[in-house]
Amino acid sequence: MNVIIIGHRGSGKTSVGAELSKRLASPFYDSDVIIERDTGCTIPQLVEIGGWSFFRQKEREAISKMSSLKNSVIATGGGAVMDSDNADLLRRLGIIIWLMADVETILHRLKKDQEAALCRPSLNGGDLFSETALVLTKRSPIYRDLADFAVDTSTMSIEQVVEEIDEHLQRCGKMIGRSAGYGGKQFGAALPSDNLG
Repeated sequence: MNVIIIGHRGSGKTSVGAELSKRLASPFYDSDVIIERDTGCTIPQLVEIGGWSFFRQKEREAISKMSSLKNSVIATGGGAVMDSDNADLLRRLGIIIWLMADVETILHRLKKDQEAALCRPSLNGGDLFSETALVLTKRSPIYRDLADFAVDTSTMSIEQVVEEIDEHLQRCGKMIGRSAGYGGKQFGAALPSDNLG
């Protein structure tokens, strides 16, 4: 079983996923990092090359490559769940955790990303507030439908979010890594298929 983290960008998926993997002593995979590694391009570059549809194609390929993972923590891109094939695969892969945050918190975090040159291209060409509010309204029902457990990260530290998720996993008897002998590889951990001749 895997733990899959979904939610809007700025909800804390990568930060929480990395810390949760350490807590569970499990490998951590970030679909965006896998896409960038496999293509040799940043996400803004991919969008520039072929638009958002081209990026979504690469995202489907990355998520498909993760289908053989076990006892891992997986963070997906914010829009990955809007593809029904991705959503079906993620459901089969493990327990799904939805990280929520309000628009103001997301905008504050995205502004930090922009200052750190980690910004993503606009999805619809609108201003960031309008885009975020619109996208949240559209995606939240999908996140809600897929999620086995949800955490509002708006006023919580990374450690508090990880603690909530870990407690939920223990209540459900989902001990993915501690009993599986994994060592918490981060981000660049090779997918199992990458190691095959």
